[in-house]
Amino acid sequence: MTYCEVILLEPVQRQINDITPIEPEEVQAAKLINTMHIFSKINIGTVLGKLSQTEYLVIYFVRKHGEYDGHCNNGVNVTSLSEVLGVSTPAVSRILRSLEEKGFIRRITNSKNRRETYISLTDTGRQIYLQDRETASLLYKAVEEKIGKDEVRELVRLSLSFNRIMCEEIERINLSRTNSI
Repeated sequence: MTYCEVILLEPVQRQINDITPIEPEEVQAAKLINTMHIFSKINIGTVLGKLSQTEYLVIYFVRKHGEYDGHCNNGVNVTSLSEVLGVSTPAVSRILRSLEEKGFIRRITNSKNRRETYISLTDTGRQIYLQDRETASLLYKAVEEKIGKDEVRELVRLSLSFNRIMCEEIERINLSRTNSI
């Protein structure tokens, strides 16, 4: 039995489906936290070839937004990766080090501003990305076939909105706790 099969056993699935407006907020909050926990355990990296889930996103972002050509300020740098991934620049540097050690990327220092480092894919990195992109597309198509294109889009929209709201509220609560001390 896989982890996904264990986590989505009938009682848990029934619990998630049973959210009703008349339940106490405490129960709804627990179900929401449980659902977030379930989502966090999904690891697409287990089916990707040689990339982790985060490494895939880094390479995807570099491919989508252009590689640094060494002559002007286009391309993806560490700061932009940090912002899009929602992680610290030291965390991005660790991911990039791993990708560099695997031979999938090159880091290039901007000749005009030596503090800026840009990312470029190697030929191997491009090949690995194309292979893993196919796997990611197959996963997307499978989900889309089972729940529908509109539902997938709505899930993405709601997830992004949910994430933004949760981050804002967590920050607000933490700030109010800090100010009350």
